[in-house]
Amino acid sequence: MGAIYSVIEGDFGRVEVRELSCNLVAHVHDQMQFVFWLGGGEAFSHFRDSVACINQDTALGTNAFQAHDLFLQANRAPAILLFLYINVDWLDDLPHLRGQAVSLTQASIKINPEIRASTWKLMQKITATKAVDLQTVNEQVTHLLRLTTEIAAKQMHPAVWSSRRKMIDYRLRQTMAYMQENLVQPSLINTIAKKVGISRSRLYELFHDELETTPKLVWSSLHLKAAIHRMMTTKDDLATIASQLGFSSAGNFSRFFRSITGVSPLTYRRQNAAPHTKLKRATLQEIVSRG
Repeated sequence: MGAIYSVIEGDFGRVEVRELSCNLVAHVHDQMQFVFWLGGGEAFSHFRDSVACINQDTALGTNAFQAHDLFLQANRAPAILLFLYINVDWLDDLPHLRGQAVSLTQASIKINPEIRASTWKLMQKITATKAVDLQTVNEQVTHLLRLTTEIAAKQMHPAVWSSRRKMIDYRLRQTMAYMQENLVQPSLINTIAKKVGISRSRLYELFHDELETTPKLVWSSLHLKAAIHRMMTTKDDLATIASQLGFSSAGNFSRFFRSITGVSPLTYRRQNAAPHTKLKRATLQEIVSRG
């Protein structure tokens, strides 16, 4: 089973250091995601009709709500990865972007030694045994994203980001707001379609055309985000959280959580209870030897 070594939340979103020991099913996030390799085995992701590798030379980047999975390479050696879940509004406001809206046209981002060094520095900071200075983490996340978005802009077309983020269809915005307010009722997609004045099939088309995803994957992302928030901010047991989110049992909730994160909700919560757990010595040695 995988492990999680650090979870830090801030205005930027969330940053995690995770050991991935199993494949993750297709999923989405309402934030932009960047994944950097730290050590162990390599991984890859299916994105649109292409495959994006995650190794010492290549990072993964996905737009908000873009469907992707995460697989270990054939030898299935566990991979140590740095995950950044970045709030879109926060990213767009970074000074170096000058009001531009980052939108990735491909998932693979070829990285350089400076980005690798910045990744390593951020990992060391958030896995420290002493108390983490959130302001310093924020600065290091900002620095890593500046380097990453600058090199991504040179690799992708158009080379300059748009000055305005595309506004999704108002009916889709209404749909997602209704989904957020009714997490325990995922079977109401027909009702939602009627509320926004379109057919079920047209609603599915909007999800595909505007977000490159499906209503089911968005439901899952909303459930996952709500679950993480409740585990990190309440003392409710997992059975209670599962019930609050509409799962029939804690076991079903645990399987759902692990299929997307690679770790159990109990493992994730324990890390939050002790957020600065030191990396296991063997794991850290592996990162050093391969990083």
